[in-house]
Amino acid sequence: MLAHDRAAIAPETLEAMRLEILAVVSKYVELDSDAMEISLDSSDRMTVLMANLPIRRINPEFFTVKESEPGAEELPEIVLDESLIGEPDPEAVVEEVVAEAEAETAVSDEVETVAAELEETFDSKTEPS
Repeated sequence: MLAHDRAAIAPETLEAMRLEILAVVSKYVELDSDAMEISLDSSDRMTVLMANLPIRRINPEFFTVKESEPGAEELPEIVLDESLIGEPDPEAVVEEVVAEAEAETAVSDEVETVAAELEETFDSKTEPS
């Protein structure tokens, strides 16, 4: 049985994960594409995504200061005029709190749905034949 089968990860999903990981890491370093390995290993207790990504070099823009970047002495001073702040609108505050609560509830519901689906998949794969 393939590791991605035991982990209930479709091969297309694993390939998408691989490509996204490589895209992110490649922003910062140059990789040796001939020597890299990405694998998914499963045991009875857990699934592990392993990435062996040999680095040829670090991309220079991530460890040097660009001359076009302003230094601290060149940044403008920020002055806070507290007289312009004013009192918050109570209705706007309530609307914002309600919107945040609704967003958290939607995320929570989605997490519960995904967890239930994963549990069903796990149970169906672990039931004795």
